Amino acid sequence: MTTISRRLHREVSPGSAHSSNPLTTPVRRPEPACLTRRVGGQVLRVGALLALSALCAALPMAAEPAEQDYASELKALLTERIVTTILAQYSGATRENISVDMTLPSTMQALAPCAIEPDVDASRDQWLGSVRLSVRCHGSPGWALNVRATSSLTLPVAALDSSLPRNHVLTENDITFRETDIAGLRQGFYLDADSVVGAALVRNLSSNQILTHRNVEVPPMIHRGDQVTILVRGSGMMISMEGTAMADGVHGRQISVRNNSSDRVIRAWVVDRGVVEVPFVARNP
Repeated sequence: MTTISRRLHREVSPGSAHSSNPLTTPVRRPEPACLTRRVGGQVLRVGALLALSALCAALPMAAEPAEQDYASELKALLTERIVTTILAQYSGATRENISVDMTLPSTMQALAPCAIEPDVDASRDQWLGSVRLSVRCHGSPGWALNVRATSSLTLPVAALDSSLPRNHVLTENDITFRETDIAGLRQGFYLDADSVVGAALVRNLSSNQILTHRNVEVPPMIHRGDQVTILVRGSGMMISMEGTAMADGVHGRQISVRNNSSDRVIRAWVVDRGVVEVPFVARNP
């Protein structure tokens, strides 16, 4: 072997500490940071499984589809409860003129689906306008949740067709109707002309001003001590019973009425002469 061949043999010898062939030697790439750890100045490899676990733990967890589905299901249930209660409470209400805006709290994502339909109640029995719902799961796993919502109901309400002075006695020609969200009418309203015909204006009112319980004086349809018919209406049913009025009442207002059969005093809406109505709202068993 010549001197040149011996030199070449030494340079490509596998045992040589300085042998390097860029065509055959694997390129060593730097270890990813998540697969290494420095301890005492030395870089140690971490098992691939541990590194993968750490990487997954650092990523935000997506909500489970089942949780998302239940949140949507619960929102639909609460919305329907608000809508059906408004339909029962207000004559002339339809699904088309009711709107509900609701956002479930973030704590909903941590709740497991209730095994039975949860109970739903509204604070102060207020279902129109700003609504606060108390939702309770009495089945497994058992939880409680407060939900806020805003609901509106647009109805044609009685208003003045032209400006009129105080003490003017209203006739049918004086009245027009305006589509209005009644959730904002805290002083009451009237849905038909018969309710205010013959009423006197308490003060001067301008054209298109809505007639309320504060600006008109309506003769009572029911007087204290009158025998009245109590109607319970809702969910495709109607029940009637006899009662006694505990106060004077004008159309569209609530009065206390004693049920003659049970002697129980309830609150009912005056809907006609000698007739009051109580909306029926089904509750969960």
